[in-house]
Amino acid sequence: MTKPVEQRFLSPIRIRFTNELEKMIKAKAVEKGLGVSEIVRQICEQHFENELSDTELLNHTLTQHNRKIGYLENKIELTAMIVMELARHQIRHFPEKAFISEDAVEKRFEEFIENCAASLKGSHKGLLESMVLDIYERSGGE
Repeated sequence: MTKPVEQRFLSPIRIRFTNELEKMIKAKAVEKGLGVSEIVRQICEQHFENELSDTELLNHTLTQHNRKIGYLENKIELTAMIVMELARHQIRHFPEKAFISEDAVEKRFEEFIENCAASLKGSHKGLLESMVLDIYERSGGE
């Protein structure tokens, strides 16, 4: 009688175990009523199956991190928009407001944005500058 392909093991491998590990393998074999070779095969198969599930776990973890990054990006965008609106409000309500035209307020605000962008460009390699300018452009430059 011929055994199925998966039961015909053609590649014996010699493995050396510590005494403690050998005892654990033999105890597991007795517990399950299997031979030592079968227990070692099952452990190896389980290891590789777990590796695949590790890949799934990594993908899931990456997806969660991407969601968190997206959430943080949204918070940063919101914070930048609030800061820009606060700056515009402050410029509008300077003590000398009576003497400043709306065009002058807009000019000061543009200078404020340019100064912020220049400051951020030097310390953050332009990433925050481009983000702030992108948010500013998306808000209609208002």
